[in-house]
Amino acid sequence: MAPSASAASLDALARSLPDRACAARTAAIHPLAIVRNTRDRDFSCLGLVIDAEARPVAVRVEVHRSGRAPQIEVKEFDRDLIASSRGVVLDGEPGHDAVILQGALPGGASTAPLAVRYLYNGITGEWRQCAITLRLGAERRWQLEDAVAETVPEVLVRTWSLPVIGTVGIATLDGICTGPHA
Repeated sequence: MAPSASAASLDALARSLPDRACAARTAAIHPLAIVRNTRDRDFSCLGLVIDAEARPVAVRVEVHRSGRAPQIEVKEFDRDLIASSRGVVLDGEPGHDAVILQGALPGGASTAPLAVRYLYNGITGEWRQCAITLRLGAERRWQLEDAVAETVPEVLVRTWSLPVIGTVGIATLDGICTGPHA
């Protein structure tokens, strides 16, 4: 069994993965952020599907799974699902939700407050939440902003583990969550 990597080496690995595999910006797709994690080499590309008037109609997530034969899975979540009381699961396994997005995509507005909930402790069921904002910026490009209005081009999902058990939860979402319990 290989020794576990240090948090610093996992951070370096997560940040070194190429972004070239994400879909490029098109008239209908606005990339928002690259989402990496400290658990493995998988990464996701978070973006918006927009209409001809640059209004968001769905959130688009490209999940890039590493392995011998890398796989790409594309999921799109429409405004009704995101606005539902449950929100949409951006990351997790069936029955084990890990990251949930909830809120209302903007119709005619240029900003929209959203919330991201993440499973802090899978043993106790403790969840934490961070506020984010979608904002239509310069050149009519949508961007993701944290609670202090800083643009978020990258999110690092920092997981935590216990010996023998393995990954237990998400410590924080670097790039989105700015405080200890943001």
